[in-house]
Amino acid sequence: MASSTRPVPARGVALERFDAGMAVMIDGARVVERGVRAREGARAGEVLMVTEPYFAVLRERYVDAVSCATFKTIARDDAIVMVHCGIRERGRASDGAFESVVDEWARLLAQSSRGTPAAEVRMAMGCLLRKRREDEGVIEKREYGLLGERGFAAIEALHEGVSARKDADGSDARRLDRVMEISSAGVVTAALMAGTMRKGVTEDDIERAMTAMKEKYGIDAKSCVKLLSILEANGFSITQGDGDPDRLGFGIYPDASLFNHSSRANAQVSFIGKTLVVLATRDIAAMEEVTISYCDNYMSQDWRRRNMLAGYGFDTYNAFGVENRKRADEARARAMSSASRRPLDGEVNDGHIEFGESVHPSWESSMSAMMREECKITDKKDCGLGVHVDLGEDVDWFADELIPDRSLANDASWFALSHDGVDYDAGVGIMLVKADGGRKDIFVRKDDEIVTWGKFPPGVDRELTALNFAMACDIIFKLRMEIEEGAFEREDYSNSLPAAGESLAGENALMRLERVSEMLAGNGNDIAGVGSRHEVRKYLWLTMLPIVYLPGVSKTQRGLTMALGATNSLRILYASCEDTFSPYDSAYMCFVFSCFKLGQLALHSDISTPGCDFIRVRSRVKNQILLYNELKTNMSKASAPGMEMHEEWAENYQVWGHDLEMFYKKFTRRK
Repeated sequence: MASSTRPVPARGVALERFDAGMAVMIDGARVVERGVRAREGARAGEVLMVTEPYFAVLRERYVDAVSCATFKTIARDDAIVMVHCGIRERGRASDGAFESVVDEWARLLAQSSRGTPAAEVRMAMGCLLRKRREDEGVIEKREYGLLGERGFAAIEALHEGVSARKDADGSDARRLDRVMEISSAGVVTAALMAGTMRKGVTEDDIERAMTAMKEKYGIDAKSCVKLLSILEANGFSITQGDGDPDRLGFGIYPDASLFNHSSRANAQVSFIGKTLVVLATRDIAAMEEVTISYCDNYMSQDWRRRNMLAGYGFDTYNAFGVENRKRADEARARAMSSASRRPLDGEVNDGHIEFGESVHPSWESSMSAMMREECKITDKKDCGLGVHVDLGEDVDWFADELIPDRSLANDASWFALSHDGVDYDAGVGIMLVKADGGRKDIFVRKDDEIVTWGKFPPGVDRELTALNFAMACDIIFKLRMEIEEGAFEREDYSNSLPAAGESLAGENALMRLERVSEMLAGNGNDIAGVGSRHEVRKYLWLTMLPIVYLPGVSKTQRGLTMALGATNSLRILYASCEDTFSPYDSAYMCFVFSCFKLGQLALHSDISTPGCDFIRVRSRVKNQILLYNELKTNMSKASAPGMEMHEEWAENYQVWGHDLEMFYKKFTRRK
């Protein structure tokens, strides 16, 4: 967690905005191409930008752990709270003028007769209230040099999101859904700003208040919709930093919003508290454009394409050419239209889930118990675990005719099967396709699809494999949700995993993680597992980390083993992504650092055990030295003052180096 006294880098390298000198049409909208470049270049690991949010909201449960004097919290009993952004800086006294914004924000929210509004509505309200004080001259308008604007005008200068794009024939259902959501949120924002979303307000009261707000401040539902669309496209998820995937909140950083997306970005965004820091992940030449990734680059290109289309409205496959994309899309459409489809659902009768023809009768009882106890399925409407779409044995989803470019064949390992401990990296696979077009979670809803293809290993049942896969995804997602709610902090982790067929009741989080790990491995008979690099395994490893680092878990041998396995697997996975990997990526460096620290714990545990395994200790010492040398090189080249892992390394690396030197002399020179 971030410390309240951690400093932030004082400055970045010289950056400048550039315009392409022409306007281009994107989905019918006229958009000016622009970006950011490094005037004199930058070295890998160098700080490029440090900036504060214009406004942000933060998850309530992180406030005490992450907030410093720059955070102002209110409405503590709500799920999302306001964050004081940039007025009270690192211990200086609070600005009374901004306190009036906070007070007004809280007063308007407290009047709501419909409960706490969504975070995006709160975000928009905060921006509008700050604009009011700027217009009144009470708060100074902050200057945003790259945009060439001050205060709220910098927000208005940003491009709108996908909800503002034109859809000529109305066929884009996802975009239409988003338009409806933004429109509804805009009406709510305007009503809250006018103080009309409270009990006892008449239609005449609403009309008078909205008219007065429009005349005095220029705010109405239409302007709120535009602001929400800008926030949709330009907001940043605030994370704990140092590679942690947890989302603390959401903020708008006007100058940082100018960085364009690239699938092979040369920079990345990190956070120190709510301060946004941009770091170079590769050497950047003078006048070269600085790019970041708008999504997780350590996933398949297909995953990135889906999420960029859903969230930002542009296709990352554009570089492969129109004809190639058209050919591949048509080939995949033909494959999907010829596939067999069967719902993976059942009917609840007297507490038992009957699957009919969905699964073999011999498996119905155990699958029913698993879904009822582990997936928390209790009635008919909850029984849907997606639709099994089987493309058949003769189809390879990553064959040349189904992809616009041969480089996409590398994605096959993200969806590979495994059976009896052997990965099948080519020609056969399984994946989850979300009905909403994105893949930001792996919760399997009734309309989602579990797609299988290729020739499965002998004796493996395709449908049972699909059902097992869907259930594993569902369990992982529910575990992630419970982790966010802090459900596992006081559990008893001393019990061992129940044997196969025993009741799941009373299993703690560690047991459930071990259970779902077994499911993803398959049963070695008629159910195949997923490969060592499958995208669902990444979700599992990221789900493990918050649990295995809990004090009650990390002190156990099982917990230490799982923590080492998960972090090392993530480290290897990231390093294997050749097209996007950088050794200076903060997430990768965090995994290396975690592996090193866990390895030190395991090493001390090994040597303190009577009759320790000499060969294992010697191997661990050599591995620790390799990790230490990698950290020593990368920490010195990519040091970001204020980031927790850099400070911890600077404080302890000499002691760790001395320990390793002693271990090396004792164990590696001995014959």
